[in-house]
Amino acid sequence: MARAAHFWQPRGQRMVYYKNEPWLLLHGVSYFSARITPKTRKWEDICWSLDMQFISGSPIWRRVQMRPRIVISLSSFQVPGPSWKDLGRVNYWSEAETEMDAFKSGFLNVSFWYHQPEEEDWDGLIGCNWRVVRRDAGWLTLEMAVCGEGATLPPAAGEKTVVLIDGTEETAPAPEPDEAFWRGNTALYLLEAVPFGIVHVLVPRNARDVEAHAIARARELLGVGEPEHVEVQDYFNRKKPIETLQNEVHVALHFHGHHTT
Repeated sequence: MARAAHFWQPRGQRMVYYKNEPWLLLHGVSYFSARITPKTRKWEDICWSLDMQFISGSPIWRRVQMRPRIVISLSSFQVPGPSWKDLGRVNYWSEAETEMDAFKSGFLNVSFWYHQPEEEDWDGLIGCNWRVVRRDAGWLTLEMAVCGEGATLPPAAGEKTVVLIDGTEETAPAPEPDEAFWRGNTALYLLEAVPFGIVHVLVPRNARDVEAHAIARARELLGVGEPEHVEVQDYFNRKKPIETLQNEVHVALHFHGHHTT
């Protein structure tokens, strides 16, 4: 009897539009993560990140060692609540009303490797609207649209007025943009599911039990349960230690099957 796969991902439509390539998500390097330091006192101070990587699935690259690749990094965005589950309520889709609103949505870096790692093409990607449209347990389906120069996104889904056969008017939900719109008006558009994968905790070196300390901090600030895997990295023990990392022990708490991918 075949063994059931340990790795799980929500079902549903997923898509990536960029440079007319069929893109495949790379699991294991694509996930949400949080970072907690000794100076983190409340959930608003947690540093959040989203990392995603895609490779081309086109058969023309099957004999090429380095396929075209997209690397997406979104950092320092704010989550609207004290629990990791509040990732499911993140919504930065509408245009920012103030400069501070723009900062809350995070800082986006997108790089494109066409054939060799050193061939990096930023492609003038500016402006980013993104939101989490669904949470399935520890997996989050996110939508992201990055405009090229001179392009604008449609407003958040609203309502439109329709006239019925008898002449009366009613309001109805405005239709979502179709595939043709995204291909023609954005430099990059994606709808993809990634896990809440890692909580990085910097633990003071004098802690009696670094693993227990890290788990307690993550539970206090994020409401997480028991991690599936714990990774401890003590950079002080290296032959050439990194000076800025000697004061803390780095503990990575893995969740939702991330360490198995």
